[in-house]
Amino acid sequence: MDTPLHHMPSVPLLLWQAIARMEGWYANLPDLTRCQRNHNPGNIRHGEFTTVHKSTGEDEAGFAVFATDEDGIACLQALLSTPFYSEKTLRGAIFTYAPTSENQTYNYLENVSFWSNKPISMTVGAILASESQVA
Repeated sequence: MDTPLHHMPSVPLLLWQAIARMEGWYANLPDLTRCQRNHNPGNIRHGEFTTVHKSTGEDEAGFAVFATDEDGIACLQALLSTPFYSEKTLRGAIFTYAPTSENQTYNYLENVSFWSNKPISMTVGAILASESQVA
């Protein structure tokens, strides 16, 4: 899968891009990563939210599958825009999104903060607002 959406953008990354990078979206490996196969840059678990946002189903591990990269990106952006995430600090959002039971959360947080050039104390809503002003 060599599409423009899988080419590493220049730093600083948008928040969704930094999360996608942690999930393996930009990996250039012989085999596709789970998020690349599923067109799901955030490796979002399948559920009502993903179904509403054009998920076509789930894979064997319960991650949402989308028909296109654009649909998966739109779902991740929509998820980050919900009050559940947008009202949290970046630290709080990452600890919720990538819990220590499944991830190296401190490493995840450090990388996302560094790649997006956003402090961990900034709310996700403020990050998204700052990104929309740049676009």
